[in-house]
Order: sequence, then structure tokens, then C-alpha cells
Amino acid sequence: MKIFLIFIFLFISFSGKAIFKSLPLSSEIQSQIIANKLWEKGCPLPLSQLRLLYMSYFDFNGKIRTGSLLVHHSLATSTLHIFQELYRQKFPIEKMDYLDLKNLRNTIAFNCRKKVARESFSLHSYGLAIDINPMQNPYIRRLPSSFTQLPPFLEFFPPESFKFQDRQQKQIGMIEPYVSLFKKHGFSIWGGDWTNPKDYMHFQSK
Repeated sequence: MKIFLIFIFLFISFSGKAIFKSLPLSSEIQSQIIANKLWEKGCPLPLSQLRLLYMSYFDFNGKIRTGSLLVHHSLATSTLHIFQELYRQKFPIEKMDYLDLKNLRNTIAFNCRKKVARESFSLHSYGLAIDINPMQNPYIRRLPSSFTQLPPFLEFFPPESFKFQDRQQKQIGMIEPYVSLFKKHGFSIWGGDWTNPKDYMHFQSK
């Protein structure tokens, strides 16, 4: 079965046509997700409620790639529309692989985990949030300084993303020009609108 899945991915990648497809999770894919520890007993959403999206995108070298995301079934169509438009406008995405959650440059959606510094589950655990180009669109949190004469400390995630702190200095992969596109298609909350933290990579559905 693994060879069959690799064949499908290679066919999509090299068929020469852009692909935007939503698939229910087969038992084989569900087993793969569990084997890779992306889901376990206690996660709030059954895997049957997710959809696996295969979508074409341009990488940072201008090459066409095929990426994958896991999203809640209710957002599958709207997510396809968003990434079709990003593809049409040749917006570059560094990487998009639903299995590679440890890669800090990877665009992801579903990720069964708790919120930062909280016990409740993140909306990623329901497939209701997307983090796009994390390195170029960092999570920035202001930490209070213990010395009144010093400015607050800034915490960046990923750690190397501090070079993208200045959002007025436009750089490849920054998401600001497409915030309205996400909001138009149901991802009405953008972390870049928050005061503290700022989470520029993050879009979520209500």
C-alpha cells in the first residue's frame, strides 16, 4: 500500500497539471497518521472528520510542487479555493507536507496539540487552523522585562524568524497581501491582528 501511495504522489507531482483535490481518509492513511504520532487516543476530533488535500504550489525557487494538508471536512472546499488563488498568483510556499510537523518551515493545518501554555486543545487539533510559511510569518510574544528601563523581551517562533520581525520590509513568503483572501473563504481570524502575541502565520475559522 505504501508503494501505491508513493505512486499516486509521484503521478500528481509530475503529471504536468496543477492539482487541487480533497480526499476522505482511507484506513491506510489513518494508520499512517497514527503510526507517525499525529493523532492518538484523547485527540478531540475523529480522523473521519478530516480531509486530505493535495494542492499544487510554487516553492521559493519558482518550481511547482505538490503539497498536502489535513483540514476539517467543513473547510476542505474553501481551503482548496484559497490555495488555487495562491497558486494562480504564484505566491511561494517553502514546504507543505501534512506528515512533517517537526519541520519549522512547513505549512500545516491539522496538528493534535494543546494551546501554548494552556491545557485546552488548539484549533489545529480540529483541523480548523492553518499555519503558513512559519519562518517568514513568525509567532512573536512580548515578555515583560524585570528592569523598567529596558524594553520588553521578544520571543520568536521559529527562533530564527526574528529577521522577519519588521513587517514593513516586504520579503518573499510574507502573507500580508493575502490576509483578505483567507478571511473571504472562512478563515476569519488572523493572528497578525492580535496584540500579544502576534501570530503572523496563523489563520483560523471561528
